[in-house]
Amino acid sequence: MAEDLKGKHGCLGIKMTTEDEHDSFKSIDTVARVLSKTLPLYVKIGGPNARLDIRQSYELGVSGIIAPMVETPYALSIYVKALRTIIPRSALDLMLRGFNAESITCYEKLDEILSVPEARELNHITVGQGDLSESIGKARDDPEVLKIAGKMTDKIKSAGISVSVSAATPESAQLIANQLRPDKINSKMVYFSVSKTPDIHQAFKSGLAFEKALKKYRDSVFGN
Repeated sequence: MAEDLKGKHGCLGIKMTTEDEHDSFKSIDTVARVLSKTLPLYVKIGGPNARLDIRQSYELGVSGIIAPMVETPYALSIYVKALRTIIPRSALDLMLRGFNAESITCYEKLDEILSVPEARELNHITVGQGDLSESIGKARDDPEVLKIAGKMTDKIKSAGISVSVSAATPESAQLIANQLRPDKINSKMVYFSVSKTPDIHQAFKSGLAFEKALKKYRDSVFGN
């Protein structure tokens, strides 16, 4: 399934997380080994300054690190400082380095966040529509949520940083691709290149099937 995601659907990588899904480093290591010859594995850490998560992720050889809930320039600063302190420059330069922009507070402060010197260390930002919608008390598919996500996408792209927008269904992935035109679209775990995906609707559908199969595999190895 991973080979098909990469070869047929423009998949860029798989994300696991020590934050909301509480993936253990043992399970992250196992999945990293299974996917090592097929797809990069990224880890969303527990917070901008979750240094133990950063260290352990680096030691496992993951291909990228993503911080959740960066809402201020200071949060970005401590995240980037942690990356610089823990990961050697030669390795860090090869990794995906990003954060999730996923709240109305982040939206309101995005210009400030993107203007600090540490932002130049980034090569990826995810606009997380799920948490964004909750932060303003709207449904995920509300037009206001889509409008805000679009403005965030444009600002991030203007800053020269690759941007992904999260989707929940194949239909929402298609809508995001058509209206917001981000560089990437992601489900909970799977990232797709918009330009390299022949059919984002089908790609996203395959991504959701992969997530289900991967969860079944992890449960069989580590228990529910």
